[in-house]
Amino acid sequence: MREIKFRGKRTDNKEWVYGSLDLCGDTPFMTWREVDSDGDTVPWFVEVQEDTIGQYTGLKDNNGKEIYEGDIVRYSEANDEIATKQVHFIDGAFSPLTEIIWMGDAECEVIGNVFDNPEQN
Repeated sequence: MREIKFRGKRTDNKEWVYGSLDLCGDTPFMTWREVDSDGDTVPWFVEVQEDTIGQYTGLKDNNGKEIYEGDIVRYSEANDEIATKQVHFIDGAFSPLTEIIWMGDAECEVIGNVFDNPEQN
């Protein structure tokens, strides 16, 4: 089963957070749990910028980095050309990841994202 999780930038300090996506009215929050020094599970939630929210694709790049919507990936196309594209969720699939999976052994690397590296888009 695919792991369903999200990431988004906090509204207070612009750092990335990862976890479940929840709404309080129209306000998006990222929620997660951590174990503190006493061994107790502590719930966390922070407001995130709506335009930075991206879902985990369930895939990792060749370096083991999780791939999210909005990431920019570099990979070899079928004609051996190097392509750099943004990951989108279109028609029920993450593009261009469906192409990469179809090619089988294609190298794929996350080189940034459209929020922190807009010049790479």
